[in-house]
Amino acid sequence: MPTYYKYAERNADSQVNWAEIGKGVTDMLQAETEIRRQKKAAIDESTRQFQNKLAEAPQGQFQDGNKFTNNFAHDMMAQQLIDTRLLKSGQMKLQDFTLRRQNYIDGTDQLFDLQKLYQDNYKSTMEGIQSGDLQALTGYNMGSVEGFADFSKSKAVINPYTGNINVGIMKPNAQGVMELTNDVVPVNVIKGKILAKIGAFKVDDAMNATISHLGKEKDFIYQVATNSKAGSIVELMGVGALDNLEKEHPELKGKMGDYKEIINNFNSAIDKTIDGYFSDSYHISSVLTQNTDKYHQDSYTYDKNEASDSSKLLLKINPTSGLPVLDENGPHYKEQVQEARDWVKNQLLSKLDRERNIKVTSTTPYAPQVPEYQYKAGLEKKKDVAITSDIGALWGGSDKQIQQALTAFRDMNSDIQDISRDADGVTVKIKDPDTKKIVTRGLPFKGADGNIMTQEEFIKEAAPLLAGNINAATAIQNGGLLQGAKFNTAGKGRAFVDVGAPEVDVETAFTQKFSVIPNDLFKNTKSGAAADKLTPYFKNTGVIIEPAKFLGNDITLRYKDKSVTINSNQEDDDGAERQKTNLLNFLETIPKADKENILKKLGGANAKLPPCANGKPRDQFGNCVP
Repeated sequence: MPTYYKYAERNADSQVNWAEIGKGVTDMLQAETEIRRQKKAAIDESTRQFQNKLAEAPQGQFQDGNKFTNNFAHDMMAQQLIDTRLLKSGQMKLQDFTLRRQNYIDGTDQLFDLQKLYQDNYKSTMEGIQSGDLQALTGYNMGSVEGFADFSKSKAVINPYTGNINVGIMKPNAQGVMELTNDVVPVNVIKGKILAKIGAFKVDDAMNATISHLGKEKDFIYQVATNSKAGSIVELMGVGALDNLEKEHPELKGKMGDYKEIINNFNSAIDKTIDGYFSDSYHISSVLTQNTDKYHQDSYTYDKNEASDSSKLLLKINPTSGLPVLDENGPHYKEQVQEARDWVKNQLLSKLDRERNIKVTSTTPYAPQVPEYQYKAGLEKKKDVAITSDIGALWGGSDKQIQQALTAFRDMNSDIQDISRDADGVTVKIKDPDTKKIVTRGLPFKGADGNIMTQEEFIKEAAPLLAGNINAATAIQNGGLLQGAKFNTAGKGRAFVDVGAPEVDVETAFTQKFSVIPNDLFKNTKSGAAADKLTPYFKNTGVIIEPAKFLGNDITLRYKDKSVTINSNQEDDDGAERQKTNLLNFLETIPKADKENILKKLGGANAKLPPCANGKPRDQFGNCVP
């Protein structure tokens, strides 16, 4: 009979060690039990620690704050007990419990720190708004959370579904009982709003950078403004200017065709530039509130009904950042954006006019001068017409036209130290050609009969002092009156004053102070020599001048944390002019208060100063001529 030894062998190999398996299962169950015990102990310990934290919630002398904190701690303890019971009964998953617990802990920490965080950030935020580094929207955003950080008017609310902690505003109902409103915000959102710093758009810096890169396009526009009756780029290209130019100057009818393509191309370039500025919606809100003088912090609202008022700026919450932004669907959004665009465009054009004036003043520093009027010998008649039109603006222009005319006369005649206008007349401080002393001359609007002069009469009276030897009568016949002008009974303006006087125009004074630096300083000049020539202009100003340390033609000028690098070895006049413009743009970034201090150190415009140590005379700004 066969033994089937191989079968028996296989049967032996397949024997199961149940004792070992039983021990493994037992160990596994015991380990699982231990893990559960440890988890339960960890949960209980976490709950105990969190309950202790709530029990030891920060208290102080502020009764409303204590009440707020105690109420929240009581609610949180109750919510914790509910969650723990649900977990232990199996009705809540451990993962959900853990997530909710973390939300409780994070939210509680943020809540207890909320008021301190608000107080710590309030000062720095307000300082940023006052300095212009932060825009008004930051102030509105900060103000919108003020009520939530005021514990006398708010209540902490726990979301029973997510575990997130919120703060809601309390208001009295009809019976005078404080109750929770629908204004409830998560505490992490409030924290984000407190910490948010929405910077102001440095629009002046952006415009200066744009102008410095326009190159030859500027020259074309300068010449068109000169050859046309516009006289200035603002009048040529300002908002609606091109459409009205021929109406205001009938003699130009049919003659602007040669210029329109240049003007339209330049307008298109300006529009694209502004598109780039405003690709960031915060730049729009910044210009509207920081620059147009029409909107401010209180103009913002989230209420669509309230935003029907055109003086209001409708906001919405950006879902990505959680911060407020202008609502493109606001009832007046398009008009408000256009207001911002118009302001930027006019400022860009004004800067172009200003640069044109500085260019001529700095390259031909002898009075009387008229910017750009000498492009061609045949433009003398048009020059006189433009001058008399500016005098007419002093008599009956808008406040803006008055200011532009004052600046134009100050720029074109370096003997004029100060020129101002009020309802009685124009006052000019000017260097007497014979004695070389500064004298004050008045140009009253009233004639000898005590009546207000006509525009034509005033132009004839004022022209000799303001513009020298021009034929005012002929210029008037050729169209030199300011069209449509009526005597401005209230307009005021000032083109230049002594530093320290009540109506200081620091920005204008500061720019003109350094506009006398000759362009040639940046042409075919080594950096060391150029730095030596620049140094006298910046003595006692705090501006540090550093020539290239080794080989090179770069000069770096530093003022505090700002700097600019200029190359002094330009081959042509255009390159030298660009370097001079970069220098002036850099100086414009110096804070206004610092500019005033620098001007005081340099003696202002009309200060009585001792003779120059080098025996040289002083220029019109009080500086010793190098």
